[in-house]
Amino acid sequence: MKIKDQIKSLRSQIEQHNKAYYENNAPTVTDEEYDGLYRQLQELEESHPEFADPDSPTQKLNVRVTEAFDEVTHKTPMMSIANTFSYEGISKYDADMRAVCGGEVEYSVEKKYDGLALSMFYNKGKLVYGGTRGDHFIGELVTNNVRQIASVPLTIPYKGELDVRGEVMMTTATFIELNAQREAAGEKLFVNARNAASGALRLLDSRETGKRNLIFKAYSVTFDTLPDDVSTQTGLLDWLKMQGFQVDEPAACVGAFAMEVKYRIISEERYKYEHDIDGVVFKVNNLEAQERAGYTSRTPKGMIAYKFNQQSATTVVESIECQIGRSGAITPVANLKPVVVGGVTVSRATLHNEDEIRRLDIRVGDVCSLLRAGDVIPAITGVFHDKRPAEGLPEFQMPKTCPSCGSAIIKPEGEAVARCSGGIKCPEQRFQQLAYFVSRPAMNIDGIGESVVRQLFEKGMVNTPDHFYKLEIDDFLQLEGFGMNSAENSVVAISKSRKVPLRKFLVALGIRNAGEGTAKRLAMAFGSIKAIQCATLEQLMAIDDIGPVVGNSLYEYFKDPLNQRMLDSLLASIEVQDEVMVASDGSPIAGKTFVITGTLPDMSRDDAKKLIESRGGKTSGSVSKKTDFLLCGEDAGSKLDKANELGVKVVSLEELQAMIA
Repeated sequence: MKIKDQIKSLRSQIEQHNKAYYENNAPTVTDEEYDGLYRQLQELEESHPEFADPDSPTQKLNVRVTEAFDEVTHKTPMMSIANTFSYEGISKYDADMRAVCGGEVEYSVEKKYDGLALSMFYNKGKLVYGGTRGDHFIGELVTNNVRQIASVPLTIPYKGELDVRGEVMMTTATFIELNAQREAAGEKLFVNARNAASGALRLLDSRETGKRNLIFKAYSVTFDTLPDDVSTQTGLLDWLKMQGFQVDEPAACVGAFAMEVKYRIISEERYKYEHDIDGVVFKVNNLEAQERAGYTSRTPKGMIAYKFNQQSATTVVESIECQIGRSGAITPVANLKPVVVGGVTVSRATLHNEDEIRRLDIRVGDVCSLLRAGDVIPAITGVFHDKRPAEGLPEFQMPKTCPSCGSAIIKPEGEAVARCSGGIKCPEQRFQQLAYFVSRPAMNIDGIGESVVRQLFEKGMVNTPDHFYKLEIDDFLQLEGFGMNSAENSVVAISKSRKVPLRKFLVALGIRNAGEGTAKRLAMAFGSIKAIQCATLEQLMAIDDIGPVVGNSLYEYFKDPLNQRMLDSLLASIEVQDEVMVASDGSPIAGKTFVITGTLPDMSRDDAKKLIESRGGKTSGSVSKKTDFLLCGEDAGSKLDKANELGVKVVSLEELQAMIA
């Protein structure tokens, strides 16, 4: 291929990958593979300047801003950070910076969070607007959504103009919970926490953004808004913390060897952090020297990201099989040629649903890129179609009948997930329900994992959840891998779970469409499992945020004769602790629904929520006709307008405290 054609091909590939990553939140190659293409293009352009093009992806990020949001022009470009994957790269960088600075260089050390870059502009101590990176120069105006992020201060002590740059991210725990909710609802799953955070920040309903528990961490301000008394990057982080921002704990080191040591320590500990990180960022600590280092067209030279190179890999799809979930959902799973990713050997990855298979156009025999999303869930992020054999590969066809029970597989209109219609007749659905019942989010029976449940189920010892509480030591001794010690421990663990709070018990039942939030609202509204069992459909749907879909799921579950018999047997073996209810004559807010908005003085929203619930009140995320009070702090948004429109009583924190005193 001619050099000109090679350059053209590389530019086209990189543009496609940029669109997939920045616009669609669905990366098609690993970071290492993208950087390899990018470096190859850079080298060709440098050695053949006659083919230079100002629109090349090495010179300009050609990303389309979503039409759903207004545009914001950044006061200074939101640049990317150059990166390396090796000690050789970091050594060369240190040598370059020593040449610029005239001697040894001290670097700040910060974790590179895998999130979405955000610019927030403050004036006179108040947040004016928030915008995404976009194409470095123009981003999306997402101010209303930014205001819903608890870690974003709406007011700060500094009264001058300030352009704060940072990263929006989602915790791994929130990401896993969100995907579980989406799976239960038959919605498409997010590939990783970064994509989930990016999607949440771009939701058209800012109230929904607020429910995604996003986190913002600040790491810089633009030089034209830099406070006069701040001269180092570590000092800037300290100063930002005093302004109310979450930041990385400031740290510094000198020289390439020390940088390598810091990198290895953070790399080894990265699984302990609550957020995804994909590397370590080193910045020239002296801000004047950092600025003096200069810029390329896309990156500041005074900083570099030393990225982890073990989080993604390339492998081959050896087969695709379909798993049955506890709700009957059919999930295609790829069996892979084993490959080490992030220190763990991965041989399987979820393909989510049939739509995802079609989107990726993935087939048995394909070479694919694999990412351990959030260091937890292996996910296939792209397929190398050009590596297919010339004769092609057959398309994968979803089964028409359930591989476990033979029942027809149906795909309800409007849902992305196909389901087995066998219900309780399906052995695999029953097994998955049992495995979930003992899991950590549910009854949390220590030492009884999926493999143990599988043996108990296949031997006919456990068919419904109540059977766990009839197991004895001799039963466990019949299982593979069990001795007297482990058998006794399992019986003790089951015994410890016999006393369980109502809301946790409701979660453990695994009722379709009813997650932790629904369990909490049910527990607070009814107080006891007996009251919930006797509730009418109208009573269930009278609870905030429980609509026809969830209400019908709950009603049908508790009215099903088989479920009733199982529950009677289960409740004879365990004690479900009633929700502590506050009598209406003991608390003036018992049974009243509150919505919280704005910044409260001397109390976080979570603490205010706990205060209300501890006095028998209820909390909701949105204002409606069912709302009794709006608890309002400073910088209230659209919820206050909605409350005034509906005639909802607005109270301050002081008034709430007086009410419940």
